[in-house]
Amino acid sequence: MFILSRSRHAQMLLIKALLLVTSTASLSAADLLNALPAKATDAAPAIQDLAQASSLSLRQALDLAKGNFSLDIAAAQIQVQAALSEQAKRLPNPLLNASAEEFPSLAGNTGEFTLQWQQALPISERITQQTRLAEQKKLLAQVALDLQALALQRDLTQSYYQVLTWQVYLQQSETLQQTAQAMRQLLEAQANAGKILLVEVNRARLLEQELQLQTQNASLQWEQAKIQLALFWNQDRAMDVHLSEALMLHESLPEIDPLRPNWQSHPEGQQAEQSVQQQAINLNLQEALVWPDLKWSLGLRYIPYQNNLAPTFGLSLPLPINNANQGAIDAAQAQVYQAQTQQQAAQVRFNNRQQQSLLTYQNSLRSIERFREQILPVAKENMSLNQVAFEAGKLPYLALLNAQKSLNSLQLDYIKLWGDYHQQRADLVYFSQSSQLLESL
Repeated sequence: MFILSRSRHAQMLLIKALLLVTSTASLSAADLLNALPAKATDAAPAIQDLAQASSLSLRQALDLAKGNFSLDIAAAQIQVQAALSEQAKRLPNPLLNASAEEFPSLAGNTGEFTLQWQQALPISERITQQTRLAEQKKLLAQVALDLQALALQRDLTQSYYQVLTWQVYLQQSETLQQTAQAMRQLLEAQANAGKILLVEVNRARLLEQELQLQTQNASLQWEQAKIQLALFWNQDRAMDVHLSEALMLHESLPEIDPLRPNWQSHPEGQQAEQSVQQQAINLNLQEALVWPDLKWSLGLRYIPYQNNLAPTFGLSLPLPINNANQGAIDAAQAQVYQAQTQQQAAQVRFNNRQQQSLLTYQNSLRSIERFREQILPVAKENMSLNQVAFEAGKLPYLALLNAQKSLNSLQLDYIKLWGDYHQQRADLVYFSQSSQLLESL
């Protein structure tokens, strides 16, 4: 007998009560999430009201990120390229030349005045090609904004669920710590009365210290995750908000069929294709620049001593005999090949990452199902069997504490598995090109 018989009945009643509290603690993460609002209000709180918000849904978090600096920078680049596109359509500015020869002797028999208007006229497709190039850069800027929004949604969603994971983990850990503290106080009282061995008290103290350390680490991870989340709202410090999404879902998790490659429609694929087109247009531009602009002039010439005023007209066309732009053409051809090769490499990487993401997501589904259907039920059954053996006097209370520690650890690991699931799901959504931010920008 590991506990004195005169106190066994009282011990068993107290142990049952503590086991009930501990069992509730081991399930409190799901119960806690059930108590959270399933859907927050549709209107997202303003940044200045964020600290006072009672809860924050993922949709609201995404709405707040629409003013993210990275999106504003990408949108400003579209405006830059639009302005440059308009500029590319314009002809060069004309020149107005005025000249006087032998100005000091105009009263004599020498000297003349000349006034000329000069204008350069492209005789090649330079204006057309540089306009196309500017328009292409504008399209690339738009694709860059789409890609930035899609990546921002993925990163923010992952950060949101990272905060939520540690939020639930911390709540669970604090509940387990309180239970362990109550157990330790009970055992200390029993040890002082000489009813149990001191080794069991020390084991309970160690379990409480381990849970305190876990709680401290969870608190640190939670604060760091909140700081990271605040960056998406252009904040330099953590916002003290309560996240309202459910971390652990009770319905069956859907299996996802392998995704069909959607490289062509994805912003990454569009960006690679537009880059190839940009280099092709640049090659056309460099070939058009082989022929310089035609320059014409129209003016008046006045000779004072002859009292002669006559019109003047001139044409100037540099001859591309040496083809001074050949180096730029060769470079543009190499850049076209480079862009095509980069496109192929980017597509391979995209499909590779997509497959890795799908495999990781499917593995997270299997891990959750295994924990929910096999590991946690076995751990709870083991806890119950240890309780029965303890009540029958076949096991010391130390064995019961070890079983409880194992169950606690598995429950906390289960929370992390759900966090991994949501992060992998957000990555998979990125590849499926489903962006709430894209639809609203």
